[in-house]
Amino acid sequence: MNYITAYLTKNTADEDGNYYVPILVPDTSELAQPITKTPIPDDLSGKGVRFDWLTHTWLVSTEDPTVAKVNNFETTLSSLERQNANMAYQLMIGGDTNE
Repeated sequence: MNYITAYLTKNTADEDGNYYVPILVPDTSELAQPITKTPIPDDLSGKGVRFDWLTHTWLVSTEDPTVAKVNNFETTLSSLERQNANMAYQLMIGGDTNE
């Protein structure tokens, strides 16, 4: 039995900005979404890519993984700052910090 590389597409990017995981499947497999046999074009190699199921083509992903991480850190930091401010206020007034 011969195997080929297929791509399990995902809704979230990995650390490299790719929205897929390469997998090996038998070359006779009938595949359906979210798995495609469509190869990634050489000119997109090394770029974060995602598969567009409407056009059945690979596209450069628009979300830079570094920017996504920074945005996630900023959201987490903002939440922690609000929690810290609430706890400080509750300690000042002698209230319950579990609110």
